[in-house]
Amino acid sequence: MIALKFDEAVVSDLLNRAGLFRVLALGFKYPAPGHSDDMRHALSGLAPSASKMPESLAGLYLQVVSKWEGADDDANSSAYNKLFSGESPCSLHETSYGDGKRIAGRPVELADISGFYRAFGLDVSDKNPDMPDHLCAELEFYSLLLVKQSYAMSEGWTDKFEISNRAAARFMDGHLGRWLRALSENMAENNPPEAYTALALLAEKAAGIECDILGVSPVLSDVMSLKDSATEDELTCPKDVSDSAN
Repeated sequence: MIALKFDEAVVSDLLNRAGLFRVLALGFKYPAPGHSDDMRHALSGLAPSASKMPESLAGLYLQVVSKWEGADDDANSSAYNKLFSGESPCSLHETSYGDGKRIAGRPVELADISGFYRAFGLDVSDKNPDMPDHLCAELEFYSLLLVKQSYAMSEGWTDKFEISNRAAARFMDGHLGRWLRALSENMAENNPPEAYTALALLAEKAAGIECDILGVSPVLSDVMSLKDSATEDELTCPKDVSDSAN
């Protein structure tokens, strides 16, 4: 096996991409008091890497910054509950978006996602429990995979770099990359606050770019079913999923 060569530019790029996915996860948290300020602070911290983003992604990032500038916790909380909680019109759960892949059944999909987390010593937080297919958990997990790749390259760990890279490709192809377009389209039909519309578009575009980098072409999921299957027997309105994969 060829030894992994340290490349400062690659390490920096991986960390910048990881930071973007971490901020996306923060944005889709339940907007408890202080959330909007936290989001504005996180977006500000991401600004130095914005100049290194692809032009289309940087433009969406600036839109998100603009829309969150005037975001209000109370208004966002009300909108969040209407959009994402219970049997509301949108869902932040992957398995609510149906297509041929789900023929194996929702439990199989959830078990597969959980398997990714366990392989890297992670699990859904006991403090703020939700299903493993919640968007925040998936975004945080993908961010972590990018961090692990950057660290492995810094240390010259070829095997560990390849393991994290393959996991990122499989997870994006089989899970995260499949349903963000459906979520974004579904949200657009339900008049969400502009802060959430912009955030969903940024997430969709970021995932698409990751797919190109990884060389995968996910079979995109359809829009969510009329009944959110993720609410049939589990609690689905997390008050804080910042530690979703932890």
